[in-house]
Amino acid sequence: MVSWACYSRSMRLLIAVLFVGFTVVFAQEDGPLTEADGANFESALASLYRNISGSDTEPTGLTSNRTIVLTERAVNGYLRFQGASILPEGLSDVTVEIEEGGRVTGTGILNLDEIDDFDAGPTGMLQFLSGALPVSVSVVLEDLDEELYFALGDTQIGPVSVPAALAQLLIRQYSVNERYPNGIDIAHPIPIPSAVEDIRIQQGQITVVTK
Repeated sequence: MVSWACYSRSMRLLIAVLFVGFTVVFAQEDGPLTEADGANFESALASLYRNISGSDTEPTGLTSNRTIVLTERAVNGYLRFQGASILPEGLSDVTVEIEEGGRVTGTGILNLDEIDDFDAGPTGMLQFLSGALPVSVSVVLEDLDEELYFALGDTQIGPVSVPAALAQLLIRQYSVNERYPNGIDIAHPIPIPSAVEDIRIQQGQITVVTK
């Protein structure tokens, strides 16, 4: 039976790669999204979980190099249907573009009126914002020495450009949930499970190769 610690590590990796803390839905291909797209993501995630956990009790259907491909459309479908509840409070209509070099740029709508304590803490000019505003954030992910590093780029909420330190604070504050009671702190690298051999972020997809 797979331990909770192993499950937690695999989910931390996935959340880091997909940047669920603030932007999670990927740019879609032509045609409307369907629940089947989300089911494809669930299937890929289950295969990744089995590989990382070392469980071979079920057939995975993987190729010999044990490669899992997480496509934009599959993730987008999952967040639109099966996994919509994991979006941070007040965040909707999100779209993310995955680019070569590990850059992930996301946009969406953040309804500040749905966030009770948004004006608390060192938020500066953000204290004077209200209503539903467009939000965008850019981050570069780098796999180095068995850890996943984040380099936060431009962040914008409505008319305000948000400094990187404040953006990190907001991501941590609004990614708090039962699994991550302290939120996701992208200021620090996240350990990559030893079963992961390679992570490749290419245009439109993320490929994870396991041992």
